[in-house]
Amino acid sequence: LLASLLWLFIDSRKGWHYHDKLNALMRTILRYHVGFTLVLYGIAKVYQYQFGYMGLDRMDVPVGDHSPMRFLWLFMSYSPTYNVTTGLIEMIGGLLLLFRRTTLFGSVISFIAMANVVLIDIAYDVTVKMFAIHLWLMVIVLLANDFKRLLNVLILNKATQPLKELPLFASPQTRKVGYVVKLLLVGYILISTFTFSRGIRQGMNDVREQSFLDSKYIVKSFIVNHDTLPPLAGDKSRWKEMTLGSSYAAGRLSIKDMSDATSRYTYQVDTVKMTLNFQASRDSTDKYVLHYQRPNPKEFVLYGTHKKDSIFVEMRVFGREGFQLGRGKINWVRDL
Repeated sequence: LLASLLWLFIDSRKGWHYHDKLNALMRTILRYHVGFTLVLYGIAKVYQYQFGYMGLDRMDVPVGDHSPMRFLWLFMSYSPTYNVTTGLIEMIGGLLLLFRRTTLFGSVISFIAMANVVLIDIAYDVTVKMFAIHLWLMVIVLLANDFKRLLNVLILNKATQPLKELPLFASPQTRKVGYVVKLLLVGYILISTFTFSRGIRQGMNDVREQSFLDSKYIVKSFIVNHDTLPPLAGDKSRWKEMTLGSSYAAGRLSIKDMSDATSRYTYQVDTVKMTLNFQASRDSTDKYVLHYQRPNPKEFVLYGTHKKDSIFVEMRVFGREGFQLGRGKINWVRDL
Protein backbone atom coordinates (compact mmCIF):
# COMPACT_ATOMS: atom_id res chain seq x y z
CA LEU A 1 0.00 0.00 0.00
CA LEU A 2 2.79 2.42 0.90
CA ALA A 3 4.67 1.59 -2.30
CA SER A 4 1.51 2.18 -4.35
CA LEU A 5 0.87 5.57 -2.70
CA LEU A 6 4.47 6.59 -3.30
CA TRP A 7 4.19 5.48 -6.95
CA LEU A 8 0.99 7.51 -7.42
CA PHE A 9 2.54 10.59 -5.82
CA ILE A 10 5.65 10.48 -8.05
CA ASP A 11 3.51 9.77 -11.12
CA SER A 12 1.34 12.82 -10.41
CA ARG A 13 4.47 14.99 -10.37
CA LYS A 14 6.34 13.48 -13.31
CA GLY A 15 3.45 12.65 -15.64
CA TRP A 16 5.01 9.49 -17.05
CA HIS A 17 3.13 7.70 -19.83
CA TYR A 18 3.74 4.04 -19.08
CA HIS A 19 0.21 2.62 -19.04
CA ASP A 20 0.48 0.99 -22.45
CA LYS A 21 3.79 -0.60 -21.51
CA LEU A 22 2.46 -1.91 -18.20
CA ASN A 23 -0.63 -3.26 -19.94
CA ALA A 24 1.52 -5.02 -22.53
CA LEU A 25 3.76 -6.42 -19.78
CA MET A 26 0.79 -7.68 -17.76
CA ARG A 27 -0.86 -9.30 -20.76
CA THR A 28 2.45 -10.91 -21.79
CA ILE A 29 2.90 -12.39 -18.32
CA LEU A 30 -0.69 -13.67 -18.29
CA ARG A 31 -0.40 -15.12 -21.80
CA TYR A 32 2.74 -17.07 -21.02
CA HIS A 33 1.64 -18.20 -17.56
CA VAL A 34 -1.76 -19.46 -18.69
CA GLY A 35 -0.37 -20.76 -21.99
CA PHE A 36 2.40 -22.86 -20.45
CA THR A 37 0.11 -24.13 -17.69
CA LEU A 38 -2.52 -25.31 -20.18
CA VAL A 39 0.16 -26.95 -22.32
CA LEU A 40 1.50 -28.81 -19.26
CA TYR A 41 -1.94 -30.03 -18.20
CA GLY A 42 -2.86 -30.83 -21.80
CA ILE A 43 0.23 -33.00 -22.28
CA ALA A 44 -0.54 -34.76 -18.98
CA LYS A 45 -3.96 -35.72 -20.39
CA VAL A 46 -2.65 -36.66 -23.83
CA TYR A 47 -0.03 -38.95 -22.25
CA GLN A 48 -2.74 -40.08 -19.80
CA TYR A 49 -0.72 -39.80 -16.62
CA GLN A 50 -2.67 -37.03 -14.85
CA PHE A 51 -5.50 -39.38 -13.89
CA GLY A 52 -3.62 -42.65 -14.24
CA TYR A 53 -4.68 -46.01 -15.57
CA MET A 54 -7.89 -47.60 -14.32
CA GLY A 55 -6.38 -50.52 -12.46
CA LEU A 56 -8.11 -53.12 -10.36
CA ASP A 57 -7.13 -51.21 -7.23
CA ARG A 58 -9.68 -48.61 -8.32
CA MET A 59 -12.39 -50.84 -9.72
CA ASP A 60 -12.41 -53.02 -6.62
CA VAL A 61 -13.23 -50.11 -4.26
CA PRO A 62 -16.99 -49.66 -3.58
CA VAL A 63 -18.37 -46.48 -5.15
CA GLY A 64 -19.50 -45.19 -1.77
CA ASP A 65 -15.97 -45.43 -0.35
CA HIS A 66 -14.55 -42.93 -2.86
CA SER A 67 -14.08 -39.29 -1.99
CA PRO A 68 -15.56 -36.93 -4.63
CA MET A 69 -12.07 -36.24 -6.00
CA ARG A 70 -11.11 -39.93 -6.16
CA PHE A 71 -14.44 -40.63 -7.84
CA LEU A 72 -13.61 -38.00 -10.47
CA TRP A 73 -10.16 -39.55 -11.01
CA LEU A 74 -11.85 -42.95 -11.47
CA PHE A 75 -14.25 -41.45 -14.00
CA MET A 76 -11.50 -39.67 -15.93
CA SER A 77 -9.14 -42.67 -15.98
CA TYR A 78 -11.74 -44.86 -17.71
CA SER A 79 -11.68 -43.24 -21.15
CA PRO A 80 -8.40 -42.52 -22.99
CA THR A 81 -10.48 -40.96 -25.79
CA TYR A 82 -11.96 -38.32 -23.51
CA ASN A 83 -8.60 -37.66 -21.84
CA VAL A 84 -6.75 -37.14 -25.12
CA THR A 85 -9.51 -34.94 -26.58
CA THR A 86 -9.68 -32.60 -23.58
CA GLY A 87 -5.87 -32.54 -23.42
CA LEU A 88 -5.57 -31.52 -27.07
CA ILE A 89 -8.08 -28.70 -26.56
CA GLU A 90 -6.07 -27.38 -23.61
CA MET A 91 -2.79 -27.70 -25.54
CA ILE A 92 -4.16 -25.86 -28.59
CA GLY A 93 -5.57 -23.04 -26.46
CA GLY A 94 -2.31 -22.77 -24.51
CA LEU A 95 -0.08 -22.74 -27.59
CA LEU A 96 -2.20 -20.04 -29.26
CA LEU A 97 -1.75 -17.81 -26.21
CA LEU A 98 2.02 -17.77 -26.75
CA PHE A 99 1.63 -15.56 -29.85
CA ARG A 100 0.15 -12.05 -29.98
CA ARG A 101 -1.70 -12.53 -33.26
CA THR A 102 -3.57 -15.60 -31.99
CA THR A 103 -4.25 -14.34 -28.45
CA LEU A 104 -7.98 -13.83 -29.03
CA PHE A 105 -8.47 -17.26 -30.60
CA GLY A 106 -6.44 -18.90 -27.85
CA SER A 107 -8.32 -16.97 -25.15
CA VAL A 108 -11.71 -18.13 -26.46
CA ILE A 109 -10.61 -21.77 -26.56
CA SER A 110 -8.93 -21.49 -23.15
CA PHE A 111 -12.01 -19.80 -21.65
CA ILE A 112 -14.22 -22.72 -22.69
CA ALA A 113 -11.67 -25.32 -21.57
CA MET A 114 -11.10 -23.68 -18.18
CA ALA A 115 -14.82 -23.14 -17.61
CA ASN A 116 -15.24 -26.91 -17.82
CA VAL A 117 -12.26 -27.50 -15.50
CA VAL A 118 -13.51 -24.98 -12.92
CA LEU A 119 -17.01 -26.46 -12.92
CA ILE A 120 -15.66 -30.00 -12.45
CA ASP A 121 -13.18 -28.94 -9.76
CA ILE A 122 -15.90 -27.20 -7.75
CA ALA A 123 -18.50 -29.94 -8.27
CA TYR A 124 -16.10 -32.74 -7.26
CA ASP A 125 -14.27 -30.78 -4.52
CA VAL A 126 -10.86 -31.03 -6.21
CA THR A 127 -8.09 -29.61 -4.03
CA VAL A 128 -6.70 -27.30 -6.74
CA LYS A 129 -10.02 -25.59 -7.48
CA MET A 130 -8.69 -22.14 -6.47
CA PHE A 131 -5.75 -22.52 -8.86
CA ALA A 132 -8.16 -23.38 -11.69
CA ILE A 133 -10.38 -20.40 -10.82
CA HIS A 134 -7.36 -18.07 -10.89
CA LEU A 135 -6.36 -19.36 -14.34
CA TRP A 136 -9.92 -18.86 -15.59
CA LEU A 137 -9.95 -15.28 -14.27
CA MET A 138 -6.63 -14.65 -16.03
CA VAL A 139 -8.18 -15.81 -19.31
CA ILE A 140 -11.12 -13.45 -18.71
CA VAL A 141 -8.64 -10.58 -18.26
CA LEU A 142 -7.03 -11.52 -21.59
CA LEU A 143 -10.49 -11.45 -23.21
CA ALA A 144 -11.43 -8.11 -21.65
CA ASN A 145 -10.09 -5.99 -24.54
CA ASP A 146 -12.28 -7.92 -26.98
CA PHE A 147 -15.55 -8.08 -25.03
CA LYS A 148 -17.19 -5.33 -27.09
CA ARG A 149 -15.95 -6.77 -30.40
CA LEU A 150 -17.19 -10.25 -29.50
CA LEU A 151 -20.54 -8.79 -28.43
CA ASN A 152 -20.91 -6.97 -31.75
CA VAL A 153 -20.00 -10.00 -33.88
CA LEU A 154 -21.62 -12.86 -31.94
CA ILE A 155 -24.70 -11.20 -30.40
CA LEU A 156 -25.55 -7.87 -32.02
CA ASN A 157 -24.54 -8.84 -35.57
CA LYS A 158 -22.64 -5.59 -36.05
CA ALA A 159 -19.42 -4.76 -37.84
CA THR A 160 -16.28 -4.27 -35.77
CA GLN A 161 -12.72 -3.12 -36.19
CA PRO A 162 -9.54 -5.20 -35.72
CA LEU A 163 -7.69 -4.77 -32.44
CA LYS A 164 -3.93 -5.02 -32.41
CA GLU A 165 -2.20 -6.69 -29.47
CA LEU A 166 0.54 -4.27 -28.42
CA PRO A 167 4.07 -5.73 -28.43
CA LEU A 168 6.14 -5.74 -25.27
CA PHE A 169 9.19 -4.45 -27.16
CA ALA A 170 8.66 -1.58 -29.58
CA SER A 171 12.04 -1.00 -31.26
CA PRO A 172 13.39 -3.42 -33.91
CA GLN A 173 16.52 -4.13 -31.85
CA THR A 174 14.66 -5.07 -28.67
CA ARG A 175 12.16 -7.13 -30.68
CA LYS A 176 14.99 -9.29 -32.04
CA VAL A 177 16.25 -9.90 -28.52
CA GLY A 178 12.69 -10.70 -27.45
CA TYR A 179 12.27 -13.25 -30.25
CA VAL A 180 15.48 -15.03 -29.21
CA VAL A 181 14.45 -15.13 -25.54
CA LYS A 182 10.99 -16.36 -26.52
CA LEU A 183 12.39 -19.09 -28.75
CA LEU A 184 14.71 -20.32 -25.99
CA LEU A 185 11.99 -20.18 -23.33
CA VAL A 186 9.29 -21.89 -25.38
CA GLY A 187 11.74 -24.49 -26.68
CA TYR A 188 13.02 -25.31 -23.19
CA ILE A 189 9.51 -25.59 -21.69
CA LEU A 190 8.15 -27.78 -24.49
CA ILE A 191 11.19 -30.08 -24.79
CA SER A 192 11.54 -30.58 -21.03
CA THR A 193 7.80 -31.18 -20.66
CA PHE A 194 7.66 -33.76 -23.45
CA THR A 195 10.78 -35.50 -22.10
CA PHE A 196 9.35 -35.61 -18.58
CA SER A 197 5.99 -36.82 -19.91
CA ARG A 198 7.56 -39.60 -21.95
CA GLY A 199 9.34 -40.89 -18.86
CA ILE A 200 6.12 -40.99 -16.85
CA ARG A 201 4.28 -42.53 -19.79
CA GLN A 202 6.86 -45.32 -19.95
CA GLY A 203 6.22 -46.03 -16.29
CA MET A 204 2.49 -46.21 -17.03
CA ASN A 205 3.21 -48.64 -19.87
CA ASP A 206 5.17 -50.82 -17.44
CA VAL A 207 1.99 -51.09 -15.39
CA ARG A 208 -0.01 -52.31 -18.37
CA GLU A 209 2.67 -54.70 -19.57
CA GLN A 210 2.22 -56.77 -16.40
CA SER A 211 -1.30 -57.67 -17.49
CA PHE A 212 -0.74 -61.37 -16.79
CA LEU A 213 -0.62 -60.48 -13.07
CA ASP A 214 -3.07 -57.57 -13.12
CA SER A 215 -5.96 -59.42 -11.50
CA LYS A 216 -7.98 -59.84 -8.37
CA TYR A 217 -7.52 -63.21 -6.63
CA ILE A 218 -10.17 -64.70 -4.37
CA VAL A 219 -8.65 -67.01 -1.72
CA LYS A 220 -10.11 -70.52 -1.74
CA SER A 221 -7.80 -72.17 0.81
CA PHE A 222 -5.15 -70.73 3.10
CA ILE A 223 -2.66 -73.09 4.78
CA VAL A 224 -0.03 -71.98 7.32
CA ASN A 225 2.44 -74.56 8.67
CA HIS A 226 0.23 -77.34 7.23
CA ASP A 227 -2.82 -76.05 9.16
CA THR A 228 -5.80 -74.97 7.06
CA LEU A 229 -7.27 -71.70 8.36
CA PRO A 230 -11.07 -71.56 7.95
CA PRO A 231 -12.59 -68.38 6.45
CA LEU A 232 -13.80 -66.94 9.76
CA ALA A 233 -15.06 -63.36 9.69
CA GLY A 234 -12.71 -61.03 11.52
CA ASP A 235 -9.65 -63.30 11.30
CA LYS A 236 -6.71 -61.00 10.56
CA SER A 237 -4.26 -63.85 9.97
CA ARG A 238 -6.13 -65.33 6.99
CA TRP A 239 -6.26 -63.75 3.56
CA LYS A 240 -9.59 -63.01 1.94
CA GLU A 241 -8.37 -61.71 -1.41
CA MET A 242 -5.30 -60.31 -3.14
CA THR A 243 -5.15 -57.64 -5.83
CA LEU A 244 -2.20 -57.09 -8.15
CA GLY A 245 -2.03 -53.98 -10.28
CA SER A 246 -1.93 -50.26 -9.62
CA SER A 247 -3.34 -47.25 -11.41
CA TYR A 248 -0.07 -45.31 -11.27
CA ALA A 249 2.96 -47.55 -10.73
CA ALA A 250 4.09 -51.08 -11.45
CA GLY A 251 4.87 -53.53 -8.66
CA ARG A 252 2.00 -52.72 -6.31
CA LEU A 253 0.03 -55.39 -4.48
CA SER A 254 -2.67 -55.32 -1.79
CA ILE A 255 -4.01 -58.04 0.50
CA LYS A 256 -7.34 -57.94 2.30
CA ASP A 257 -7.78 -60.15 5.36
CA MET A 258 -11.02 -61.61 6.77
CA SER A 259 -11.61 -58.42 8.80
CA ASP A 260 -11.59 -56.47 5.50
CA ALA A 261 -8.42 -54.62 6.53
CA THR A 262 -6.09 -53.96 3.58
CA SER A 263 -2.29 -54.20 3.65
CA ARG A 264 -0.21 -52.79 0.80
CA TYR A 265 3.03 -54.19 -0.59
CA THR A 266 5.57 -53.68 -3.33
CA TYR A 267 6.45 -56.83 -5.24
CA GLN A 268 9.01 -58.21 -7.67
CA VAL A 269 8.21 -60.99 -10.10
CA ASP A 270 10.58 -63.37 -11.88
CA THR A 271 8.80 -65.08 -14.77
CA VAL A 272 11.68 -67.52 -15.32
CA LYS A 273 11.93 -68.80 -11.75
CA MET A 274 8.20 -68.13 -11.27
CA THR A 275 8.68 -66.28 -8.01
CA LEU A 276 6.59 -63.50 -6.53
CA ASN A 277 8.30 -61.77 -3.61
CA PHE A 278 6.71 -58.82 -1.86
CA GLN A 279 7.34 -56.59 1.14
CA ALA A 280 5.05 -54.36 3.19
CA SER A 281 5.27 -50.70 2.30
CA ARG A 282 5.64 -49.61 5.93
CA ASP A 283 7.26 -52.66 7.55
CA SER A 284 10.51 -54.01 6.09
CA THR A 285 10.25 -57.17 8.24
CA ASP A 286 6.92 -58.16 6.68
CA LYS A 287 8.27 -60.10 3.70
CA TYR A 288 6.87 -62.93 1.60
CA VAL A 289 9.18 -65.19 -0.43
CA LEU A 290 6.84 -67.19 -2.66
CA HIS A 291 6.64 -69.26 -5.82
CA TYR A 292 3.58 -69.09 -8.04
CA GLN A 293 1.82 -71.53 -10.37
CA ARG A 294 -1.01 -71.14 -12.88
CA PRO A 295 -2.64 -74.59 -13.19
CA ASN A 296 -5.17 -72.99 -15.54
CA PRO A 297 -6.27 -69.45 -16.47
CA LYS A 298 -8.75 -69.38 -13.59
CA GLU A 299 -6.48 -70.77 -10.84
CA PHE A 300 -3.48 -69.23 -9.09
CA VAL A 301 -1.31 -70.88 -6.42
CA LEU A 302 1.26 -69.31 -4.10
CA TYR A 303 3.61 -71.24 -1.79
CA GLY A 304 6.71 -70.37 0.17
CA THR A 305 7.60 -68.66 3.44
CA HIS A 306 6.48 -65.65 5.42
CA LYS A 307 8.89 -64.83 8.22
CA LYS A 308 9.36 -68.32 9.82
CA ASP A 309 6.08 -69.81 8.62
CA SER A 310 5.37 -71.89 5.54
CA ILE A 311 2.41 -70.70 3.51
CA PHE A 312 0.28 -72.28 0.78
CA VAL A 313 -2.55 -70.34 -0.87
CA GLU A 314 -5.01 -71.46 -3.56
CA MET A 315 -6.89 -68.66 -5.28
CA ARG A 316 -9.48 -68.10 -7.98
CA VAL A 317 -8.63 -65.50 -10.62
CA PHE A 318 -11.08 -62.64 -10.98
CA GLY A 319 -9.63 -60.49 -13.78
CA ARG A 320 -10.62 -57.17 -15.32
CA GLU A 321 -13.25 -58.88 -17.42
CA GLY A 322 -15.07 -59.72 -14.20
CA PHE A 323 -15.93 -56.03 -13.78
CA GLN A 324 -18.44 -54.24 -15.99
CA LEU A 325 -15.97 -51.37 -16.50
CA GLY A 326 -13.29 -53.87 -17.49
CA ARG A 327 -15.44 -55.08 -20.39
CA GLY A 328 -16.44 -51.64 -21.58
CA LYS A 329 -16.10 -50.59 -25.21
CA ILE A 330 -17.72 -48.13 -27.58
CA ASN A 331 -20.94 -49.42 -29.19
CA TRP A 332 -21.93 -47.13 -32.04
CA VAL A 333 -25.36 -48.70 -32.53
CA ARG A 334 -27.12 -50.03 -29.46
CA ASP A 335 -30.66 -50.80 -28.40
CA LEU A 336 -32.05 -48.91 -25.41
